[in-house]
Amino acid sequence: MTLPYSFSAGQPAKAAEVNADFVFLKDTITQAASALQASVNSVQSSLSTVNSECVHKTGTETIAGKKTFTGQVVLSGITSVPTPEAAANNTYPTTAKWVKDFAKTSGADYMATFSKGASGYYKFTNGLIVQWGHTAVNKKDDTSITFPTAFSGANSYGLAEAFYSTVARESPQIVTSRSASGFTVNNDAGSSGGSIYCYWVAIGY
Repeated sequence: MTLPYSFSAGQPAKAAEVNADFVFLKDTITQAASALQASVNSVQSSLSTVNSECVHKTGTETIAGKKTFTGQVVLSGITSVPTPEAAANNTYPTTAKWVKDFAKTSGADYMATFSKGASGYYKFTNGLIVQWGHTAVNKKDDTSITFPTAFSGANSYGLAEAFYSTVARESPQIVTSRSASGFTVNNDAGSSGGSIYCYWVAIGY
């Protein structure tokens, strides 16, 4: 920085020149202060942007978009539902155990073990069993049909059956006995040719 006027020792100084130097210093300092304030404002604006776009350790915030975490994520202080409630309609996070317990107690019994095929079953977590199958029926004799999985008792399921014949209409077929593990069909058909099949569905526990 160079002043407009300079003075040497022992030389008289004019008031106008001294005042000019002071005015120059004042203007220079004012400009420097303005530039510094502009820099401070820019830094504060940048900090405000960073603050609004980062996740804070405290406070309530909403995070949008897909996030990928490469390390372990540890959550603490999260409210969860300790007991499954069928009428629950909240946004609390749940655990796998809660989902399983909810399925058992709420009627939303979507989890099941099963065996699919021509004869098979679905066994739900609340104990309900749905099973089906088809079997060739002996003529003029009884035919025992075994369920893929047993019910709890002979009277713990409902049974529906239909019969199919590859020849002309045969005599009626009837169920003569039933147990937890299956039932017996009696076929009184007299035809010697063709085949008769029993298609059945059983629902119970």
